[in-house]
Amino acid sequence: MSNIFLNDVKADKVYVNVDKLECFVPKRYAANNRLILGDKIDVLGIFNMLINGTEKRGLCIPAMIACSPSDMYNGTSDGESCTVLSFKKGDVFSHSRMLLQDSFIGFFMWNEYIALGHLPSSITYNDIIGLFDNMRKFTGKGIPVNHAVLEMIYAHLYRNPENMTEAYRLTDRTVPPKMINLHDVSYGATTTHSRIFGSYATAGINSALVNTQTKNNELEDVFRQ
Repeated sequence: MSNIFLNDVKADKVYVNVDKLECFVPKRYAANNRLILGDKIDVLGIFNMLINGTEKRGLCIPAMIACSPSDMYNGTSDGESCTVLSFKKGDVFSHSRMLLQDSFIGFFMWNEYIALGHLPSSITYNDIIGLFDNMRKFTGKGIPVNHAVLEMIYAHLYRNPENMTEAYRLTDRTVPPKMINLHDVSYGATTTHSRIFGSYATAGINSALVNTQTKNNELEDVFRQ
């Protein structure tokens, strides 16, 4: 990121160091106070970026950033409606090098990116492993579980795009994966019982009919008794 931003220690600001920087902030952020429009724009620093109209990058800073873009307009990214913050070289990307800790950002990130599956495309299969690693540093609160637990969740969520019932880790990884959300009953549930009696019963019944179960499940045996 050193070529994109200029870190001015004396002025305590971060400036844009490229001719044009576009930041694609999902509209959903505004509904959760993660995009606040005013004299300065306060925005959660996790979004897709486009540099000089050609180079796609991403930012992943779990903190609110106060910035001053030259322009702001509607756009799309990952097929979703976005507010585009457009910066020119020399614009202030952050009015302070010291970011305030917000303990609620961790919940928002978990709900937005894992539970609902709205993960920016700039956070790839190889990048997601560190999504929450800097949480305590930036928000004051971390996720108090072994890192292996998060790795197991990610392994469950990433699927073979050609066969969504197959975990991506079991493929040859020649094509990019597709991620389901943690609430996905169609592909996330692994047994007929969990599909039918979980959330979103209609979708679960359809999934149970389409994806027939071929292996016996001990929990379902208990219910049959």
